[in-house]
Amino acid sequence: MCFIFVETKFEMKLLSIIALSFILLACSSNEDKIAGKWRLEKIDYSEHFEGVEEDVREMLKGKMEEEFERLKGKTFFVFGEDKSLELQAPNYLGKMTSDKGKWKLNEAKDSVFFEIGIPESYQIVSLVGNDLKLKTDEMPRRTLFLKKVD
Repeated sequence: MCFIFVETKFEMKLLSIIALSFILLACSSNEDKIAGKWRLEKIDYSEHFEGVEEDVREMLKGKMEEEFERLKGKTFFVFGEDKSLELQAPNYLGKMTSDKGKWKLNEAKDSVFFEIGIPESYQIVSLVGNDLKLKTDEMPRRTLFLKKVD
């Protein structure tokens, strides 16, 4: 009988260690996965256009698509392990510029905050392999699609 109690206690201890390991991995995984260099692949402004009159929507959509074409494949977010953030993007003359700031995750590890000039927050919609999808309700409402390049 005593052997069964020890075995059960051991199993409970083992189960506790495994559960704690999963919790620690879940808490640090987004942080570890985000660190690195990410290229902007796409911006989805569809939520921004909801409820906007058709003529205004077409004008804005054209301007935003034009702006994205300038940035597409040339804009990078570099998330440092030290929580530094560098945004590399071409200006209107095509010259690469760099802005530096900080990034951090919220306690739930499901949103990331950028501090470059104007602070912004993004919900982490998905982070799978080398694909990161971030969504913000700040104006203009948009979803960023990023691809890890290093």
